[in-house]
Amino acid sequence: MNNRHRQLINVSLVTLIVVCFVIYLRDIDYEQMRGFRPSPWWLGSATMVALLFRYLGVAIWCRILLDLGARSMPRFRVLAAIYAKAWMGRYVPGKVTWIAGKIYLAGSIGISRSRLAVASTLEAVVQITATITVSLLLVGFDVRTSVIPTSVKLLLVALAIALLALLHPRLFNPAIQLVFRKMAGRAHHAELSSNLRSVYSSFALYSVGALISGTSYYLLTCSAVDDLGWQLFLYIVGAYSFAGAVGMAVPLLPSGLGVRDGAQLVLLSAVFPKETALVLVVYSRLWSSLVDVLFYLVASAMDPKPANSATAG
Repeated sequence: MNNRHRQLINVSLVTLIVVCFVIYLRDIDYEQMRGFRPSPWWLGSATMVALLFRYLGVAIWCRILLDLGARSMPRFRVLAAIYAKAWMGRYVPGKVTWIAGKIYLAGSIGISRSRLAVASTLEAVVQITATITVSLLLVGFDVRTSVIPTSVKLLLVALAIALLALLHPRLFNPAIQLVFRKMAGRAHHAELSSNLRSVYSSFALYSVGALISGTSYYLLTCSAVDDLGWQLFLYIVGAYSFAGAVGMAVPLLPSGLGVRDGAQLVLLSAVFPKETALVLVVYSRLWSSLVDVLFYLVASAMDPKPANSATAG
């Protein structure tokens, strides 16, 4: 593929992401936030923790690539810039762009696309599985989550079990080889294989990541609600994680649009007045999208010339 084709694909990818992101922002009910004044200190703290979670995602992706045998990896800042751009692909319906973006962008700097296909898919599935597992442990047995229908909880339990089973190399490897063969028209490739080490390490790291992400939302809630007690810490962490898990379970919507918001409103209404819960839903949605943009800007600024930074194996 020549440079002109690469530039065309890059421009098309960025244009698609920008269009979908603008549509996502336009759908926010800003009227709910009229007169709203968050605490700058808590808001800044939440943003820093949220950025930490996103950079943890980069580290986990790199860890998986190394566990799968990648060598001579590019610098971390190069991969962070790639990951941040692909992360914005979550706003494109279907979530395929989130994975495909990493495969294409990292493949253009020399990393094996076969290995990237395994690592990027595994990273996405592990993130979803760990988030569901942690959220169910935190709020699944809390009496306040009786507002969530039992059928929804059972659906997530079934999904978590299915994804955990799928993560085992005996199931994951044949599945991704089949998909790659259908999409790329290639036969079995030795690099299209995961291993238990990559699964266990990434699951453990993303379980911690789910707690970090939930903590950022707790701090965000502190910026909006005065004198929020620590007794609600685990519930709020679990509530936002649970809502995110529900959103992830609906793959056709951009970044869990609608489904995640509805789950957040129901769970937060169990501990806050409904008006406050509605403000928190709108506030968290706007904040999360702006943190994603900040992540992209910071990662891009740290690597102004990613194409010339390194090669990989």
